[in-house]
Amino acid sequence: MNESYKKIHDKANELSEAKGKRPTLAELRSALGGGSFTTISEAMKVWKPSEQQQVQSDLSPVPEVLQGSFLSVWKQAQQLAHDTLAIEREALQKSRLESEQVQAELGEVVEQLEGELAVSRDRLERAEKELLEMRLAVERSTAQLERLGRLEDELSRAQQAERIAICEAAELRGELKAKR
Repeated sequence: MNESYKKIHDKANELSEAKGKRPTLAELRSALGGGSFTTISEAMKVWKPSEQQQVQSDLSPVPEVLQGSFLSVWKQAQQLAHDTLAIEREALQKSRLESEQVQAELGEVVEQLEGELAVSRDRLERAEKELLEMRLAVERSTAQLERLGRLEDELSRAQQAERIAICEAAELRGELKAKR
């Protein structure tokens, strides 16, 4: 708040206390000893009388006859507010405790799931390792089967060559016997 607004507000508070109501712009300008109506008007747009002045101007004095009743009602209202506040605090505390319990339970569930996840990851790693070993074994077996196939082909050719050689040897023996 700037300095001129503060002076205007202070003077407005003085006049308000003295008169018991909001001062006019002209009264303020006169009390200030001059000044711009625009500045005074702008300052008064944000002016609020002090709380004590506001209460005094808004309320008329309570007759003594009613003061005891008002005091009783005020005490009951305070007790009701206090009781309501206690109930709200209790409900808030209960809600906070329930929230903490749910949070703790969720923490336990998360820990359990993390443990299960670690076990599952270990199993997966072992399965991947076994699968790799099986692939290598299959590749070795396939290579051995191919080699075995080549050896069987060579054996078959050798057996066929042997049969041919036996037949030729038998023919040669037959020819040899015939020549003798």
